[in-house]
Order: sequence, then C-alpha cells, then structure tokens
Amino acid sequence: MIIGFLDSVLVVIAGGLFILCSVLFIESMTAVLLPDKKLSSKQSKQAKDITNNIKYKILIPAHDEELIIRSTLESLKEKLDNWQNIIVVADNCTDATADIARSTGVQVIERYDTKLLGKGYALDYGLKYLKSQPPDVVVFLDADCQVSQGAIELVIQKAVTARRPVLSPY
Repeated sequence: MIIGFLDSVLVVIAGGLFILCSVLFIESMTAVLLPDKKLSSKQSKQAKDITNNIKYKILIPAHDEELIIRSTLESLKEKLDNWQNIIVVADNCTDATADIARSTGVQVIERYDTKLLGKGYALDYGLKYLKSQPPDVVVFLDADCQVSQGAIELVIQKAVTARRPVLSPY
C-alpha cells in the first residue's frame, strides 16, 4: 500500500517537472526561432540625428561584474558615437569591476555602503552624481546587457518624443 502511494507521489512530481521543462523548452525555442528585430538603417539614422542635439548619459550599475563588464563596455562603445556618455557605477564591488571598467576609458564612480545594498541604491547614487549637470535623458543599462546598433539612440529618441520614461524590450 505504501509503495503504491509513493508511486503516485513520484508520478505527480514527475508530471510537474515535465510541465516546467516543457514551458522552458517552448520559451527557449521561441527565442531561438523568432527573428531578431534589428533596427533598419533608416530608423538608426533618424535616431542618431535626433540624439546629436540631446544631452544624455548612460548609467550602468555594476556589482562584482568583472567577468562581463569589459565585453559589455567594448560592445557598447562600438555602437555609440559618443561613448564618453557612459558612466559605470561600481556598487560595493569586492572584485576588479571598477578597474576593468576604467581600463576601457569610460567614466567610473564607486559607491561603498554595506547597509544600503542593491541596484536601486546604485542608480540613485548615479543620478545624484548627475545632478550638478543634469542631462536631458538618462539611460539605465544592466552590466550584462548587449544592445543592437542604434538601440540606445532609439530609446533616447522615444523618451524625448514621449517626454516620459521608456522601457526597451531587452
């Protein structure tokens, strides 16, 4: 009788795991098979024209991201005409994140506060840093994010046009 009960429990657990694995498989296959939405060259040029006259900064909060920060920044710099607008907020880092980011030539500010932990505090620190010379637009980007050519300019264009926050589908 106990063996029958255990068999039933194991079948229920296996069924649940099968459902979870199926959902993950479907999501993965959808991501692989759907076409990547690249910006057209016309969209990219229009966005660049608009952003040439806009003061913007890109804030990248980074906590112990030494393994990925260099590739993120180098990829981003290749896609921006004005990469001097990138600011990395090295937040409570215990690794070489800040040094690696500095070695790419971008601006790095460091925050140390072990009582106030998390991305929100890092972004707040970056925004306070920008208060003395506020830009028209601030773009937040994760330290492990890879962007398409023209995507930053398009986000800036949409934020300026809408005159409110914009969320990118990345």
